[in-house]
Amino acid sequence: MEYHKAPLPTLFSVGAVISFFRIRFGERHFGGDWHNFPELLYVEEGEHHILVDGEPFLLRAGEAILYAPNAYHIGPAPSRALVDIVSFDTDFPPLYSLCNRVLMLTAGQKRLLSDIMTEGLSSFRRTDIVEGVRGLLPVEDISPFSLMRLKNNLEVLLIDLYTKAAATPTDAASNRNNLKEQRLHLITEYLKSQLHRTLTREEVAMACHISDSALKELFHEQLGCGPMTYFLALKVGEAKRLIRDSSMNFTEIAEALGFGSIHHFSKFFKAKTGLTPSEYAKAIDKR
Repeated sequence: MEYHKAPLPTLFSVGAVISFFRIRFGERHFGGDWHNFPELLYVEEGEHHILVDGEPFLLRAGEAILYAPNAYHIGPAPSRALVDIVSFDTDFPPLYSLCNRVLMLTAGQKRLLSDIMTEGLSSFRRTDIVEGVRGLLPVEDISPFSLMRLKNNLEVLLIDLYTKAAATPTDAASNRNNLKEQRLHLITEYLKSQLHRTLTREEVAMACHISDSALKELFHEQLGCGPMTYFLALKVGEAKRLIRDSSMNFTEIAEALGFGSIHHFSKFFKAKTGLTPSEYAKAIDKR
């Protein structure tokens, strides 16, 4: 008797993992970052405000976000949230339709992610073997079967997230589905258009036809920070993008972002990132 062997497709695979973190941030800002691979951030406890390419998101316990490759993400305000973070390399571009949107995990997905984090945190160690190189190495004597189980579990989680999201209609306004969020969106779009200027809160309130007190209340309620803190976070992100992607020198970048001098720009940039613009540019070159 002959048997027909039904082939099983391999639509995508996770070829490598780059990081595993379980972090309780504490009273500090989450440093801005970007990289050329996707990263999943899941909130176990608390709430976490995040800007992704300047777009504000509020993640509550049980929610996650998948950062797209090269998306700049930064926390504009201190956070007490407990989060799980895993970044990986995959060969499935359609997965990026999940990126930069709030994902509500099911009970099964939460259990699967918990297993992935437990396995990942125990299977790898962080390395800085060569200056400027970051990533993971398997711990000594780790079983290849454990690594295969981790790989398969991560692929199952991504498949589950992708198929669930594909079956759930969304629209561009899904993150701004009420009046306050719509108003916030209009104001944040205005701030993005004014990165070449030095603004005061009063000027923003007047330009956006909102009282100063209502503006302050709206930002603290929706983003956990004041409007000017958000505006400065946008400037940091744009400064990093210009250093990374443009041919502009530091003086030109300072002028483009409304700083009176390169000294003022350098002082601001180091205060917000811990690096001078030139140190940041050197770090980028090593990536």
